[in-house]
Amino acid sequence: MADTLGFDPARVERLRNPERLEYFNPARIWEILQPEPDCTLIDIGAGVGFLTLPFAEKFPHAKVFGCDILDGMVRLLRDEAKQRGIDNLDALLMSPNHVDLHDDVADFIVMTQVQLRSAGFHHIETHDVYAYHTFVTATA
Repeated sequence: MADTLGFDPARVERLRNPERLEYFNPARIWEILQPEPDCTLIDIGAGVGFLTLPFAEKFPHAKVFGCDILDGMVRLLRDEAKQRGIDNLDALLMSPNHVDLHDDVADFIVMTQVQLRSAGFHHIETHDVYAYHTFVTATA
């Protein structure tokens, strides 16, 4: 039977595993970036919101966009934000190479542990590249 949500439930559990904090702690990113309380952040490949949700909670006056290519991940992120009472986060479905947002909307764009496929990123020669680092672009 096809997975109509577009993701593997075992992967969701891995993404939500608190042991990830041992090697990837979102709080450390915010220490380094020192964002303004009312900044705008776009998280590309937000998945279940491991980075997106803590940011939205820590900075309630910020505008946060959690973007993913999998509809199921977007729904999970949206549901989790609603369950936590987070109203400054928009979960958006994106295509592999496009986010439907206006130019110059973000102060920060982050991509963390995103699996890049050559179909979405034409300049990458291999079929699968796994980025274990966090890539941050400060747009200001």
